[in-house]
Amino acid sequence: MTQLPTTVVISPDALHQVVEGEAVLFHLTRQCYYSLDDVGSRIWSLLVVGENPEAIVAILLDEYDTTEPVLRADVGSLLNRLGEAGLIELTP
Repeated sequence: MTQLPTTVVISPDALHQVVEGEAVLFHLTRQCYYSLDDVGSRIWSLLVVGENPEAIVAILLDEYDTTEPVLRADVGSLLNRLGEAGLIELTP
């Protein structure tokens, strides 16, 4: 099963806004925009309210018709990409 980070902290350089149901993220230092689809936007909204990755998986299992291994892999992949973009900081 996919190992998720223990904690996630949104970078102080990350700004976000929801536009037509999708999260648009802006990295202040890099001056780059990022757009998330509806599932990515839902994950971001859970990060904003302080949910940890394990809690996010549990919440999304109730909201989407998928399996835990698939969801864990998808959440882990998105978190890694957001981390690489400097939008979040991950603690293994």
